Amino acid sequence: MRRLRNQGFTLIELLVGLTLVATLFFFAINVDHSSRSKLEGILDRIESSLRFTVNEAILRNSIVRMNFTLELEKSGYAVEYSNSSAFVMPEFSKMLPQENESLKEQKKAVKLKDKIDQKFNKVKEMDGDESKEITKPFRIIGVGSSVTDKLVTDGNIALYVYPTGERDSGIIIIGNDQEVVGLSVEPFTGEFKREYVKIKNDDNKDGKDLVEIQEGIAEELFQKWKQ
Repeated sequence: MRRLRNQGFTLIELLVGLTLVATLFFFAINVDHSSRSKLEGILDRIESSLRFTVNEAILRNSIVRMNFTLELEKSGYAVEYSNSSAFVMPEFSKMLPQENESLKEQKKAVKLKDKIDQKFNKVKEMDGDESKEITKPFRIIGVGSSVTDKLVTDGNIALYVYPTGERDSGIIIIGNDQEVVGLSVEPFTGEFKREYVKIKNDDNKDGKDLVEIQEGIAEELFQKWKQ
């Protein structure tokens, strides 16, 4: 009997081991499910707000926009309306400072953007909140639109809707430490699409940190959306 015991495990030991494995597996699945559920909730709220902008533009007979704040520590968005029905939007490219421009031209673009921002007021949405803040570990990584040549990953960028119902097509890219999602909206149908990309364990093999990995995936999603 002593020799048999040295050669293997008792039934009780096997049951304890299986219980521990099952418990660890249960918690791993629960953590992943909870993270995905929260991410889906953020995406649902953004979709709802984008639909809301279309109705507001028509009801107010003015330009309405979804204005995104892109910062590492705090990202979020707000629905805003222009305070003048006679307001005309300038070319979007003129409001984005370009790296190949002179410092004077970049300052001019920033000044124009500030001037445009002053013409918009925040709308209290259906739940009464003026701004929606997204907290860690989730964040809005970047936003691109049909009128931008590049994905914007810092500062502010807006998607615009006009009283006629015309709107910018765009892609909003959101992520956490587990996955990145591209939420795109079509300009005519208003149809939303979601594309999920898992962050793999070997994505940081080149010494990249989480922010670099997220922005790399976001750029790939943006380029794919533009095609």
